[in-house]
Amino acid sequence: MPSVPYGLYFGTSDSSGIVRFNVNGYYGPGDIFITPIPLSVNTKPNYTIEVTSPFADSLTRGSFTQAPLYLKESDSTELLRRSIAMQATHIYNKQQFSQFRSPAITDTLPFYGKPEFRYHLDDYKRFSTMEEVLREYVTPINVLAKGGQLRMSFYDEKYQTVYSDGFLVLLDGVPLFDYNKIFTYNPYKVKKLEVVPRRYIFGSIAFSGIASFETYNSKFDGFELDPNAVAIDYEGLQIQRDFYTPDYSQHKGNIRIPDYRTTLLWQPAILIQKGRTNTIDCFTSDLPGKYKVLIHGISKEGVPYYGENTFEVK
Repeated sequence: MPSVPYGLYFGTSDSSGIVRFNVNGYYGPGDIFITPIPLSVNTKPNYTIEVTSPFADSLTRGSFTQAPLYLKESDSTELLRRSIAMQATHIYNKQQFSQFRSPAITDTLPFYGKPEFRYHLDDYKRFSTMEEVLREYVTPINVLAKGGQLRMSFYDEKYQTVYSDGFLVLLDGVPLFDYNKIFTYNPYKVKKLEVVPRRYIFGSIAFSGIASFETYNSKFDGFELDPNAVAIDYEGLQIQRDFYTPDYSQHKGNIRIPDYRTTLLWQPAILIQKGRTNTIDCFTSDLPGKYKVLIHGISKEGVPYYGENTFEVK
């Protein structure tokens, strides 16, 4: 899942070929890459990948049925009134009603935490090949020429050990299982390189080292994905929509924009302390009539509370 910070997850299929990933903190629309782990770069897989939709449909709802809705002819006037109110709201206040609040990111580190080496390539002399970049100033990565091809190795200074294979090389969070392909990538697109030059255990897999390359736009576009891999737009958990209620306290004179809201206020979380009075303000709309106030809550002891009242706007 390329993002900032990106997530990396591994899973093992069951006897039915189903793989489940326990993904945390994935909200709203985004991109996911699902890549099978080959036994070697020359392995030819004989399977395909399908991603289950995150949305319920007629097949996944099972026996759930919704009770039929019967409308009375006497309700037609009120339905027309609310339909006009809804249309006016979307015409004049569409942008205000489409504000969303992303959850606060408390941890901006990738899954491997704080790297031991971090290189911002703009702080160094720019080279035209990735080979030169790694040779000149990325000390924990060695570049070797073997069989007419460039290969990398990791040097673990702490344990005085050189690892020659089994690395995890990431480009904008997407693993390159043929990690020596990184030598063909344009280094001028790379903004930052982070290196963990020692063995790293991630779930049931152990890597000899981690090299994470991040581009300026943080979008994986360097290589063609494996034909058996899947890259799709995927909807995560819904982002909280901010409830819009206008504030007319600063306006002077008549306001020419109609306000046809039928729901005046909605607050999902109000903390009330004993002995203190809470004041909640809102402005009514241009629609006269009776309005109902509903309060639902729960105490620290788990006791539910409920209250309701009405007021009239003339």
